[in-house]
Amino acid sequence: MFVSRVVTMVVGIVLATVPTSPTIRAATARSWQLSNTDTFATGTLTGTEVDEEGRLRIAPRFRTLWGPAEGIVWAVAMADNGGAFVALSGPGRLVHVSASGAATTWYEDGEDGLVTAVVPDGSGGVYFGVSGSTGRVMQATAPETIRLIAETGSQFVWSLLREESGKLWAATGGPGKIMTRLPGERWETVFSSGDDPVRCLAALGDGNIVAGTGLEGRILRIGPDGRAFVLLEAAQDEIVALAPAPSGRLYALATGSPARRGPSRTNAGTDSAKRATTTVRVTASSDSDPSDEARPSGESQRPPARPGRVGGALYRLDPDGGVWTIWETKTEIPFAVAVDASGFPVVATGNRGRIIRMNPDGQATRILRFPSDSPSALASDSDGRLWVGGTTDARLAAIGPELEDEAIYRSAPLDTGTLAVWGRIRWDADVPKGARLVVRLRSGNTKKPDETWSDWVEVETGAVGGEGNVGAPNARKLQLELELVASNKGASPRVRSLEVFYQPHNRPPQNRAARHRSAGRGLGPRAETEHEWTRAAGGRRSRRTQDHELDDVGTRRDASDPQSLRARGTDVLVDRQGSRRR
Repeated sequence: MFVSRVVTMVVGIVLATVPTSPTIRAATARSWQLSNTDTFATGTLTGTEVDEEGRLRIAPRFRTLWGPAEGIVWAVAMADNGGAFVALSGPGRLVHVSASGAATTWYEDGEDGLVTAVVPDGSGGVYFGVSGSTGRVMQATAPETIRLIAETGSQFVWSLLREESGKLWAATGGPGKIMTRLPGERWETVFSSGDDPVRCLAALGDGNIVAGTGLEGRILRIGPDGRAFVLLEAAQDEIVALAPAPSGRLYALATGSPARRGPSRTNAGTDSAKRATTTVRVTASSDSDPSDEARPSGESQRPPARPGRVGGALYRLDPDGGVWTIWETKTEIPFAVAVDASGFPVVATGNRGRIIRMNPDGQATRILRFPSDSPSALASDSDGRLWVGGTTDARLAAIGPELEDEAIYRSAPLDTGTLAVWGRIRWDADVPKGARLVVRLRSGNTKKPDETWSDWVEVETGAVGGEGNVGAPNARKLQLELELVASNKGASPRVRSLEVFYQPHNRPPQNRAARHRSAGRGLGPRAETEHEWTRAAGGRRSRRTQDHELDDVGTRRDASDPQSLRARGTDVLVDRQGSRRR
């Protein structure tokens, strides 16, 4: 009886020293950061962009001038009056879109033709290519004022180019050829590639023309004498677009299946520091895996489907002969490349509608989202405006150069893995005079944000700018929203980083497994019991082995726990949380 009272008294004392409410000392404080191009790019860029320094800011103004409409955009070319011409299929037609967005159909094919190429004629009209049963080059000088320029003898007219002298070039497929003619003269075939279609053309400005092929992945230089010289055999099998820069550099966008051969990387006349290849800075995730579709030996059956194939690269060809891979993707569909007013390359990709501006080393300086999942055609004008054609829903949009008045950025939801207690949020941003930055958060427990999530809670900074309480209810997931408002002078807030502090909710560890082994060593029978514990916060597992002695009747005595008491042949254990176990 005396021993029982002692045991009860001691257990009561230990329990009294243990806090009656759970503490969070076992849970480690954590933080969630958005602080660079990669982390910002995981969110939804609605009217926002990530600049060359990895800062989030308001993007150039985006205006949909025409569409969405039926069809697929193959090419876009600038018109003399500030508008643009759009080449489409499904049905095949040529549409003129004015700067105000008024659309006029200049040509519509009565059969199954596709308008696949377009280039201004220098006098207010346009040359365009029609692909189908017979590839034709045609000229439109006004709506429905059309004349035939040439029947190419090929099935597809993939690209047209006009030099300032008026010399016209055409690239064809099925069979592949490069054709040219001076005004008033006959057409001449200067290069034949057979089953390898010639997909794109560009002028270098030194009298040379470059062309990209769609089966062997070659970039060719055509000299004034008509002689072809291979500049690059790419690792991919299709060169889809070429864009020369004022610096003399050439950017080549490749897509398709990897070839067995690798690109030549000669770089004569440059120092060793320049030889380092810049790796990709940003890629987009995709719900589908990259596919290596089989390519036909020729293009006699049909044109390549749009959207195109997943995976590709952007090459930079320098005037000294150096060739560099400055951007690669395994998850995006490369469609088009253009050079903006600053001489930087801009790449349009599907299947998530991204427009990526890079510096010449491939570092992303701008990332925009296009409403169409596949921006398939690009053109730039002298005012710094970028014109974009969409594929999944035919449209024409103009981007920049002025900024949007305001924009919204939403992060991808943070999943803490367990119930979280939200703390403070801090951010580092430049907010010009007259501009405004609003930070909001919401929380929830479903896989994707829905109506069951909390309302958006605006962070009140009080006297201390750049930080405040999260304010959202405790939950497993958290989402961030930023509202950026430009000043009257068009200056945007620039957000360098944000950091949210939180603690996983502390719950007692759970004993998931116990294994008992008889040791049979020492002065008497002994046993080991191994416990495996799982802590709810973060799911971290740990093990603990307890060594016990067994008395003459097999009753366990704990050989290590100082809080163990033996009474009447029974062990009474008090753990660190004050719980009693037998």
